[in-house]
Amino acid sequence: MEKIGQKMKRPKRIKSCNRLFLRVIPVGAVAVFAFFLFTSTLLALFEDLGIGAKGPSMGNALVAAVNDINAVHYNPAGLAKVERSEITASHGLLFTGLSDGSDIGSSNIAFAYPLGKEKAFGILYNRLSLSGLYSESTIQVSYGRRFRQNLLSNFLFGGSLKYLNHSFTKTDEAYDAMDGINATNEIDPVLVGDNSKSAFDLDLGVLWEISKKYTFGIAVKNLMQPNMSFSGGNDPVSMKVRAGLSHKSLWMLLCAQANFEKAPSGNIDKSFTLAVERIFPSLRKGNFGARSSLSFGDRDFKQITAGISYKLNKIGLDYGFVMPIGTVKAITGNHRFALSYYFGGPTVEEQYAAEVLEQFKKLKEKSDYESTRNIASLDDKRLKEVQNKVKEGDFRQANLLIMEKAKELLPDSSVLNLAKRIALVARFYPVLGPNQSQKTWEKHLRKGIGHLLRGNDSKAIKEINFAQSLNQEDMALNTFLDKAEELTHVKADRVPGDFKGGYVEYLFYESDMLYNQKKYKDAVRKLHKILEFEPSNLTALKKLGSCHYLMENYSLALSYWDKAFRLETNSRERKSLMAVIKQAKKKTGSWESGVLQEKGKKVYDAAKIEKLYRLGADLYLKGEYGKAADIFRKILTLDPQNGRAKKALERILRLR
Repeated sequence: MEKIGQKMKRPKRIKSCNRLFLRVIPVGAVAVFAFFLFTSTLLALFEDLGIGAKGPSMGNALVAAVNDINAVHYNPAGLAKVERSEITASHGLLFTGLSDGSDIGSSNIAFAYPLGKEKAFGILYNRLSLSGLYSESTIQVSYGRRFRQNLLSNFLFGGSLKYLNHSFTKTDEAYDAMDGINATNEIDPVLVGDNSKSAFDLDLGVLWEISKKYTFGIAVKNLMQPNMSFSGGNDPVSMKVRAGLSHKSLWMLLCAQANFEKAPSGNIDKSFTLAVERIFPSLRKGNFGARSSLSFGDRDFKQITAGISYKLNKIGLDYGFVMPIGTVKAITGNHRFALSYYFGGPTVEEQYAAEVLEQFKKLKEKSDYESTRNIASLDDKRLKEVQNKVKEGDFRQANLLIMEKAKELLPDSSVLNLAKRIALVARFYPVLGPNQSQKTWEKHLRKGIGHLLRGNDSKAIKEINFAQSLNQEDMALNTFLDKAEELTHVKADRVPGDFKGGYVEYLFYESDMLYNQKKYKDAVRKLHKILEFEPSNLTALKKLGSCHYLMENYSLALSYWDKAFRLETNSRERKSLMAVIKQAKKKTGSWESGVLQEKGKKVYDAAKIEKLYRLGADLYLKGEYGKAADIFRKILTLDPQNGRAKKALERILRLR
């Protein structure tokens, strides 16, 4: 028999399930379950071993840190943070290395599905088996959501309904009962009775988002404490309470959790866990992760864990290792393996991470990036013939001509760099005349090529990427974009392959997600990208006005809504826009020209001020803050009490 910790004490009353283990389960397995029963902070019945591999590798300390499929098990309130559908399957090898070869395994599969804005449901099937002799299974349905009322906006709530079942296999020992020491050759009433028991149970959970980085969570598991006795006695599932605090940054997660539940002696067992996760991101090679935890508690409970993960695009692989300290001897620990698949596009957090990595990459490669942009101008008199062929769209001939010129102009590296770019275009589009097609995607492709050959790399990639989003089935165009990215060191903001729509539609999708999360500045950034391609997009103008209004940038909101009003042709929409424009004007402290002015010269001044303000707002939107500030100062010389100009000037000064 495996050795058990010396401080283990057996209670006076042996429950029916304990009696079962001693009769039908191999010796090594008895040691393990004795560990569960008497030395752990948990009871044997429906032991909380976690799901997947991430949770166990962090000591199951995720009650305050769930925003993915793990919420189904650890805290159903976290389902409200799930932004896309996920599925995961895992298997665990528990207490490996037992001398009698006992096989203790745990398998589960879970699925989470968002039902809309900040609400989702999940399902979970979990099974524990012991050498084919004893098994426990749980089927549960979970739901979590956020209530956007003022007092509850930072709280998320969730619950799980569970169906529990455990059973054992009847063996020959059932007809040869023991009196505690010797066999009696009598029938054991427990082992020949019902060998299966089922019941319903309930879990509840709450998350409190204290700030953007800190979250407090609490979950109550097995709230109904159903009686799972095989023999009709009293053998309830122990209620468990988990409370924790998490700190989350972009690539780091820290967790602290306290666990409470009723011990076999009737006292409340307490244990505490500290856990950490660190992600090592990569733009091209996927994300690697490392995890670890330390747990300690009553009755000499100690445990260490570790784990690793790898995620590439929509597939995630996880491994977790759990080792109890000073209890069950001569084992090689618990090993957990999990495979996950993520449906849909990247989450908001993943988009942020990708953008940060891209900026870091640009900084790292700045010198190389600068050198590749050192290209000769097509306006160079020495390249007149090349310029003419480019204008005609005959890139094949332009490529041949510039290669000849490059030989004459060596060692001019700028000419070589231009030659590389023309060669790239000629490889995919030998002839692309200016009037070849009127399709939208080809217009943007031609614009992108023009920027590429003039060294305007960011604009080039934007235009080519937009063209590709409008013609996603064109593999040549997709490859051309790949090569242009490599050449310019500028990464395109691509539309995910499984998104049904073009670039503009995807930007709207992203901005709506950010808007719903009250990240208005980030939503504005996405909407500005739309206006770069469609300056008169009514929907984008209206949404920009709404974002700025909610950020209390009333002057900018007024500017966007005014542009939308001038473009809108639907009478009902014009009426709605007029209503919000009036509301924005009230906020800025000004009405339409002439409403609060006297007749004569002051009416002319008000019209002039309005014209100047719009000019200043346009300059601000273009990022020309110095010129915009001069305009607003000029307004204040004409009207020192102009509230809109004062606020706009203050905003610019804060930016500086």
